[in-house]
Amino acid sequence: MQEVEDVSDWEHLSESQGGLKPPSKIYLVTGGAGSLGREIVDILIKQGYKVRAMDNCESNLAALNYPEFQFTRIYGDIRDYTRVHYAMRGCDTVIHTAAMKNLDITEGDVPELNRTNITGSENVAKAAIECGVDCAILISTDKAVYPASAYGASKLLAEWIWKWAAKTQTHTRFVTFRSGNFKQSSGNVLEVWDRQQNAGEPLTITDLDMERYFIDTKKAAEIVCMLPNRAVNGDVVIPKMQLQKILDLMFETHPNCTYRTTGVRSGEKRAERLMSDDEQVTYESEDFVVIS
Repeated sequence: MQEVEDVSDWEHLSESQGGLKPPSKIYLVTGGAGSLGREIVDILIKQGYKVRAMDNCESNLAALNYPEFQFTRIYGDIRDYTRVHYAMRGCDTVIHTAAMKNLDITEGDVPELNRTNITGSENVAKAAIECGVDCAILISTDKAVYPASAYGASKLLAEWIWKWAAKTQTHTRFVTFRSGNFKQSSGNVLEVWDRQQNAGEPLTITDLDMERYFIDTKKAAEIVCMLPNRAVNGDVVIPKMQLQKILDLMFETHPNCTYRTTGVRSGEKRAERLMSDDEQVTYESEDFVVIS
């Protein structure tokens, strides 16, 4: 992340929108049974908020156990606008984590990817406006910056939907959280390596020079949960993350392992970027930067 010496005070940026926002009362978390969604739900519940978790994975949704007066499970898919609108009615904030993410699957089934990541995000944005939600937060990815994959392109389009929504109305604040890789996400490389090691197989790595930004999933969730009360309409928030070579990560988590290279996959870059050339930092804190 670039260092900046002179940036605007984020608190001052929100003055035109009434300064700091009062705490939300009811949250909707799409993808609420996923890796990041679960962490967000858990934090919000512990903070005393009412939370609705919407997900299309019945077993993961059923595994979420919180007091009924505070927590509601909603089975549904973001590709269904009627269901999204139903889930969002009466909410103050929506945190949109639901998405297709697996590169092997998304590159092989682009139409389904688009229905989820693009149409689904459009459904969430439109429902947020129609339902009068105060704040809508999109979880994006560094792969949306100069994308090389259909997945990255779909998340870039989701970011553009959020930009469109931020510009076309003033009631709902549309905020993007652009992150790198979550360390504790399901199906990530650490999980794959654990399975391979338990099976007595060599660990696989696509390329020895591959590097990625990583952040602890709980840390990312904590930053996301802070945004509804502070963020300005149109903000793009990027957490400060550790840039790490995948090979170094392999030996850090699985010392003395054997490995084999499999080659760079279609749509995969050896290195990701957090910002495009025309984006500028407007605020910097210890944990994140805000860009415009």
